Amino acid sequence: MPSLEILQNQMRAALICSDQRFEDCMAPLLGQLAERRLPPRAGLAVHRNNLRISLTAALEATYPVVRRLVGEKFFAFAAASYILRARPEQPCLEDYGGGFAGFLATFQPCSELAYLPDVARLEWARNEVVTAPDSCPVDTTLLASALPVPEALRLHLAPSARWLALSWPADEIWEAHRQAEVPPLSLSPGRTFLELWREDGQVLCRRIDEAGHALRMSLLLGESFAEAAQQALDRDPVFDLALDLSRLFRARLVTGFTLLSSAA
Repeated sequence: MPSLEILQNQMRAALICSDQRFEDCMAPLLGQLAERRLPPRAGLAVHRNNLRISLTAALEATYPVVRRLVGEKFFAFAAASYILRARPEQPCLEDYGGGFAGFLATFQPCSELAYLPDVARLEWARNEVVTAPDSCPVDTTLLASALPVPEALRLHLAPSARWLALSWPADEIWEAHRQAEVPPLSLSPGRTFLELWREDGQVLCRRIDEAGHALRMSLLLGESFAEAAQQALDRDPVFDLALDLSRLFRARLVTGFTLLSSAA
């Protein structure tokens, strides 16, 4: 009798494989499965079909605008191709599909829809914002005492927030295709920087400029406030740092700070 781990791996291979390889993947299992109401071969086929349906439904729930853009049949075709390449790594279906945008970027049948991967990146970011843990905003009275020494300060950003640097205005595409009747769109590529966060259970999204995006990326990497500010100013010498910070605080996206001992 094979070990449990071997049986699990054999089962996994049989459930998520191409139709052409199903017989080969199923063969090692047939002798291990008992006859019940369904023969092992038919039972595996039913279980495999149910898994595909569940994973496709999970992708549809996460990527509704992508689905609308390409149509139901094409989305099902793309989802089936993705499922063969990307097996679930987490028990929760909400966590499935993080690589779908990257897959679409290399999926030849939709290569003419150059904006599609960016729309998928936006939809995945929205999914992450929804499922991320809650956090509390920083106590600004404590923070005020540290601000006079920005080189000694590291700001922490909300774990539920996401920032995107895209090549297409995916936010406009997403908003338009959430409406019952899609308004006319004049699409052209262009760098688009987005900030997403959760407020009162809703996902909010707004555009920021490249300097603001650089500031946030530097903070996420653990750089000091002074270093992050310099990154922003390198991209835009007239960047309004005070105004941008106020936007972060009003959105409750700063959740804490650390005083760096090396600057003491």
